[in-house]
Amino acid sequence: MSDRIFALIVAIDKYQSDEIHDLHQCLNDATLFSTYLLKRFSKPQLHIRSIYNEAATRRAILSEFRSHLIDNTDVNTGDALIFYFAGHGCRVKAPVGWSTRDGEIETICPYDELTLVDGSQYDMVPGIPDLTIASLLHELTRKKGENITVILDSCHSGGGTRRPKDGTLIRCRESRASDRKVPFPDIDRDIWTHEAAFMKPTGNKESGFRGNNPHALLAACRDDEFAADGYFTNQLVECLRHKVTAESTYADLATALSFKPDQHPQCEGGGDRIIFDTRIASQDHKTFTLTKQEDGKYSVKAWAIHGLRRGTRFRVIDSGALLFVEHIGKISSILLPQIASIAIPDVAVAVALLNDGNAILKVFLHQPLSIPSEQVKDSSFIIVTLPGDADLILTRVTDAEGKHRLHVESTDVLLRSNMCHVTHFAWSDVCNSLPRFLDRISHFRYHLGRHRDSDDLDTDLELSHQTMDAILDHVAIDMFRLGPVTSRGFREPEIPEKNLIYDRAANLLSDDAFKYGIRLKNTTAVNLFFYFFYFDPADYSIQSWYLPPHHQKAPGPAPETVTVGYGAGGGYPIQFRLEEGKNRDTGFLKVFVSTKYVDMRHMEQESAGEAPQRLTVVKGLETGIWGAWLGAVTVTAPGNFLPHVSALQIMFLSSDKRRPPLWRLL
Repeated sequence: MSDRIFALIVAIDKYQSDEIHDLHQCLNDATLFSTYLLKRFSKPQLHIRSIYNEAATRRAILSEFRSHLIDNTDVNTGDALIFYFAGHGCRVKAPVGWSTRDGEIETICPYDELTLVDGSQYDMVPGIPDLTIASLLHELTRKKGENITVILDSCHSGGGTRRPKDGTLIRCRESRASDRKVPFPDIDRDIWTHEAAFMKPTGNKESGFRGNNPHALLAACRDDEFAADGYFTNQLVECLRHKVTAESTYADLATALSFKPDQHPQCEGGGDRIIFDTRIASQDHKTFTLTKQEDGKYSVKAWAIHGLRRGTRFRVIDSGALLFVEHIGKISSILLPQIASIAIPDVAVAVALLNDGNAILKVFLHQPLSIPSEQVKDSSFIIVTLPGDADLILTRVTDAEGKHRLHVESTDVLLRSNMCHVTHFAWSDVCNSLPRFLDRISHFRYHLGRHRDSDDLDTDLELSHQTMDAILDHVAIDMFRLGPVTSRGFREPEIPEKNLIYDRAANLLSDDAFKYGIRLKNTTAVNLFFYFFYFDPADYSIQSWYLPPHHQKAPGPAPETVTVGYGAGGGYPIQFRLEEGKNRDTGFLKVFVSTKYVDMRHMEQESAGEAPQRLTVVKGLETGIWGAWLGAVTVTAPGNFLPHVSALQIMFLSSDKRRPPLWRLL
């Protein structure tokens, strides 16, 4: 737990403009949350600044955010920082040059919104938009660290079209014709452009409310829903008091929050971070909770998109008991114990052995390498006696500097055809953990190659010979070179837009001047979730580039667009760079889509040579239609031939320690 808490609490029941209806419970909610903080933390630790009703003007909110949080010299790096807002919210047209999925942005409504700006006869005070909060949060993170929690008890649906029929008072101001027609004014340009100078080297911003951000966001509802007056903060405080502990994470809080049919509270970002803390929980995303049924079988909240097939085995942690998938159902999969006489607790944690059967990794070890047979049992790999039968060949070598290294060579067609089939690891990093090292490579290979419409792995085929899952036929996956930072501090694709992905491959020159963004667009009438990963064969790591927030149903209405590297929620520009002395290298992009939300963090892994991760338990939801797309990018040094294949080497322009600034291709 952080030593100190600094909270800025804003609540507005009474609005100055007659065009905005008053609320009744915002001040009560702010008092409820403040009381919770006062009871949980000692007074010397807690520093609360509250501004209510007429004191919560636009200028005052922005000023207090800066003075109490950003520029407060009493705040130290790692202190817990909280921004709480209870009041109206809205959606308005995005400013010129800012990409969002629907052309709109989210705002919170200050007390004086829709009143005349001082000294003007026509200009109205606008709300505070997400991208302004984004810039402030970026500056706050840069100066004070990532222990930041944003709590928004307000609507962001835009009002007027989907109002509750039961007369419930909602926290959403009435929409005006200009909201959807007139771009948001440049009133905050100084804030937007100020932080652009600190993006390495320069760049765009994340969405302030939603997106892949280091801060945790607790929101009263989805961006297409209404927030009932007096509902969310009560639910949140109830959870904080009684349903989570001092060691619970934001992911645990997301699971504990209750919801109504028309209001689904959201918990985004933070993930494995302990609530109001900088620590990361020590659990494992790759484990699944088994629940015993009356008939002696077990259920698990995982399905085909996780990589499960009929017959997939699960191994119970601690006891080692084995179960296999009997049926993949609509809500969960059903497991049968392999040996009925081995006891399994009624509630147990197990790991899925996804790489059984044809998917198991076949390994050849050049002497003197060896692995005891008992360490191979129930692993996701087997040892073969001939190199011609192997998917992977390991050799211990000594480099020119006399250092021992492990030479790793894949025989998979996909990697060999892209000339990324050979890599090396320091022998000291893997010598004491070869079984775990091989399990990680097997995990990488399986998830890189699997897809919905076939049991065969795509790693056995060249990219041009692979058949894409049918559900992806109407999903556009485009990569663009980004233009320079605009006067508003944004980046957008160069005009005219030129998609750099052709036949699922992109050929790029290694040039520090080039920055890139990626767009995923659903053109079907079906609502879809996107899950976007980067597979690096240089170290067999899997990085998530985009994961959806915790929703109970797919975002909508279709079509849906997600941007990576630019626009709202897109994070930082991507840079492709070769390591010094290399002429080319390769990596792979993989996109999963699903009609139902599922937690896909189980796929992520660090380098195969790294120590085990510190993560949390995966929680799946209802099943649905899914599919996968595999593509690649070739990065080649200037002056070298660009073959039509695929390779990738990537840099996110960010100081986020959890997202390495450079994935080196060895």
